[in-house]
Amino acid sequence: MIKSPVSRALALAVSIATSFTTASALVISEGEIYGKGAATQEQAQQPQFPLAGNSVMIAQGSGVYLGDGWVLTSTHVGCAPVRFANGNTLAPDKNTWSVLESRNGKPSDVAIFRLAKWEQSDFLKELPTVRISHEAPTKGDRVVLAATGYVQSGERKPLTINGEKIATQGVYLKQERDFLFGATTISRVQEKLVKTNGGLETASFVTRFGRDAGEAQATAGDSGGAAFRFNEATREWEVVGVIFAVSHRARFVPHSAKTYIGSLADYREQVTSLTSESRPIATTASTVDANG
Repeated sequence: MIKSPVSRALALAVSIATSFTTASALVISEGEIYGKGAATQEQAQQPQFPLAGNSVMIAQGSGVYLGDGWVLTSTHVGCAPVRFANGNTLAPDKNTWSVLESRNGKPSDVAIFRLAKWEQSDFLKELPTVRISHEAPTKGDRVVLAATGYVQSGERKPLTINGEKIATQGVYLKQERDFLFGATTISRVQEKLVKTNGGLETASFVTRFGRDAGEAQATAGDSGGAAFRFNEATREWEVVGVIFAVSHRARFVPHSAKTYIGSLADYREQVTSLTSESRPIATTASTVDANG
């Protein structure tokens, strides 16, 4: 992934069945995090994405720290030790591992667990609580992806085999991971659940890797990472989804590649229920009916 002074571009891959691929990382295009499509001038002038520190590395994938010891990730990433950007690694409480259920009763590729002995880690108190959006995502919404996948190599040329061009311009990846974030736009909200390996079916929305500076795309290592959207009413960032799949297979990420993101509008109530025995995860009020 290429890093700019203000933001970091990303490309990531996630595991998914048949026409999709397993993923674990993310790459972001060069440029400012608030590029074309910034909601307000005030956002465009914001120097840093405030929830970047909540992004975590989990084994070969990613996750997002919500607060009160809870971590949201992709089911296929699994329940494993969690590494934070400051280098601290905390063990999971495997008894809290929960795979969220989709509207058809099938397990989804979105899961949650709690860290063991999280109360003893003072640095967690310095991280902000992540709010889960009540509003369903819509086409055209600007979102920020944050994950810990493989970085891009800097090469920008077509993919070729035996000298023959087989893909459009894109970026190559190298075997190096980092904590990254970058902006992109929702290109489609899936009407049907997306089926992935292991019998998982997930309510989702899709982003497309554009050519504009600052555009983000998931790739290997980014599975379990989060998508955030700015709430104009509350003036806060909220998590709206969990990355779980991408459309490309190789270490080359073409422009037009897609990132599939589990829509938390479908799973928010389950998250709140699971965490309510402690202090509930913060949510924001909305009149929007989230039915995916």
